[in-house]
Amino acid sequence: MHFFVCHCIARFCRCHALNYTGKQEFGNIHWKLQNIKITFDAFDPESQRRMKERDMGSSNPYQVPNDAERHATQQAMIAKQGVSKEPIIVVKTPQGYELIEGWHRTIQHLKAFPEGYVGPAWVGS
Repeated sequence: MHFFVCHCIARFCRCHALNYTGKQEFGNIHWKLQNIKITFDAFDPESQRRMKERDMGSSNPYQVPNDAERHATQQAMIAKQGVSKEPIIVVKTPQGYELIEGWHRTIQHLKAFPEGYVGPAWVGS
């Protein structure tokens, strides 16, 4: 796996009391690179709430550094190149995908493709 992906998965595991293999008392998390259909409704309620709180990129309630610039960069890249080949990182839950990494990309893709799009994702399940 790409170092950045490993770093993000490791960060997720620390936040959710998992070790890097995904083992915890509730079972294992297995990571697989997939192309998935991404729509707003595909995400779990918490991820949807956070996107709404961010006003789909127009607001920065979490004080993300360089947030506006990062959204503008993703918007320009999508306009020029279409759907990004850089995978997002999600965990599949019964309520939908929990977005772990790729917030700027995902928000800008959803603005560019409001009906959804197919894109790469590391999916934990």
